[in-house]
Amino acid sequence: MKRERWVQFFAPVNGESFGLLVNLLQNAVLDGTERVHLLLSTPGGTVSYGLTLYALLRGLPIEVWTYNVGQVDSIGVVVYCAGKRRLAAPQTRFLLHGIRTPLERGVYTTEQLREIVGEMETDQRNICRVLAESTGQALEKVERDLFHALTLLPEQAREYRLVDEIVTEIIPSQVSLTTIFIKDERHNERMYVEEK
Repeated sequence: MKRERWVQFFAPVNGESFGLLVNLLQNAVLDGTERVHLLLSTPGGTVSYGLTLYALLRGLPIEVWTYNVGQVDSIGVVVYCAGKRRLAAPQTRFLLHGIRTPLERGVYTTEQLREIVGEMETDQRNICRVLAESTGQALEKVERDLFHALTLLPEQAREYRLVDEIVTEIIPSQVSLTTIFIKDERHNERMYVEEK
């Protein structure tokens, strides 16, 4: 029987949640885990952390299965795409959209604005490549879908080839769950629980 680890990731993709998940994955590699089941419900977050998680999850010597158990939005969809198998519960949704960046109040030179736009365009291309490779959709279609924003229910996500299977029974009985839960980033309320 495979050594498996079940992780619930109920958080935005940010520095804190990234660090917690990377630590869990490092421990999984060290303890000989063969498969990680990553249950996701995330509003998205920071593009750089999401792209890094995608690359890390794909590069692990561990099979990764991803599950949408609530909402998987924005850069969270890229993290979801890292799964060798991608599953979703029936009541879930996905939101694909282009990237945005907040600009602090201030004065910017033309060069600074070009740099910001260049970084955004590069990130957008990387996200589109991941989605196109994961779903088999044409890159141009993915670019259009992100430009217009696309919300998919599980059945639509399966037709889009984002989801492999829609499942109602996700977690087997008597399995140990590790949870990364960040309740409200603004108030820095967080919880990390590992059940043995």
